[in-house]
Amino acid sequence: MVLDLTGSLYLGLRHTSAELGGWDALTAGVPAALDRAGPARSVAARLAGLVGAEAGLLFRSTLHAFLDLFSSCPDDAVLVDAASYPVGRWPLAGRRCAGVPVRTFPHQDPAGLDRCLRALGGGGRRPLVLADGYCTGCGQAAPVAGYLETLRPHGGVLVLDDTQALGILGRHPGPGAPYGHGGGGTVRWAGAGGPVLLVDSLAKGFGAPLAVVAGPARLVEEIRTRGPTRVHSSAPTAADLRAADRALTVNEQSGDRLRARLLWLVRRFRRRLTDRGVRLGSGEFPVQRLDPTDRRRAAAMCSWLGAAGLRSLVTVPPCSPGAAVTVVLTATLSAPQVDWAADLLAEAAHRTVGTRAPL
Repeated sequence: MVLDLTGSLYLGLRHTSAELGGWDALTAGVPAALDRAGPARSVAARLAGLVGAEAGLLFRSTLHAFLDLFSSCPDDAVLVDAASYPVGRWPLAGRRCAGVPVRTFPHQDPAGLDRCLRALGGGGRRPLVLADGYCTGCGQAAPVAGYLETLRPHGGVLVLDDTQALGILGRHPGPGAPYGHGGGGTVRWAGAGGPVLLVDSLAKGFGAPLAVVAGPARLVEEIRTRGPTRVHSSAPTAADLRAADRALTVNEQSGDRLRARLLWLVRRFRRRLTDRGVRLGSGEFPVQRLDPTDRRRAAAMCSWLGAAGLRSLVTVPPCSPGAAVTVVLTATLSAPQVDWAADLLAEAAHRTVGTRAPL
């Protein structure tokens, strides 16, 4: 039997067919711009309320969302966190070809962003800053308040890919509840206010394969009316909407309990590995990385773990040197499973100490 610790269903929401019920048609067969389905508007409004935004708009994926977002403001300058997730950057290629400024600033560095904004020199263009809400590579939430403060004199907007944090981080974090409460994401967790457009996939924390753009009503309406994918692709299916609606209900009823259990498992996992002399990256997020090493050793560890019955990942994030064996913990794991995984990881780390790095 194999224990797979590579999936990101953090709260364990799987949405079986029995849990979702039936539907008359999977899709309306019309472009998203013509779909007037009430469930879509209801789910978008519930998501907007959860993340603390005025309005929300649903998409099939974050790629659809980013394409429409950046298409709705074609003349704005874009400043991109150097370690941001690639999907958010893909729609920017055409902008560069058209001569619209696209610049990169150092990872999670408001001072670096400020230098980049000053070097840009204004030019009458509104700056959009693209960053991830939570970075699993370095185990840190984005400095949202610092970004907003830096952007304020320039009239800019923060565009935050908050996929990782949705369903995990939330308002009023503290020592006993580092994830916070409610699962509304990084902006709620940071307690920050300002012009933010959130682009969130629900496929991780909420287990539903669709995305939302949430933010100021005026900006969301611009995306709704000017975004091309809503004209040329379908809306989320009935199954997607049912899964999202169910996830929001489960989150309201028992989300904090699931997050508390998840935190308990993560702390148990980290403590057990530390007791066995294995170092981990920082943070108590459910994505847990061993200390970075070279790629050959990380691959050897991952291979040995697979043969022993534990499926893991080798990750090479742009914000961290080297490669690291990585596992994802979820709220549905049992304590014995977490203990067994930690013991296997410790054994793999000790067995591969002598593995030679590539020249």
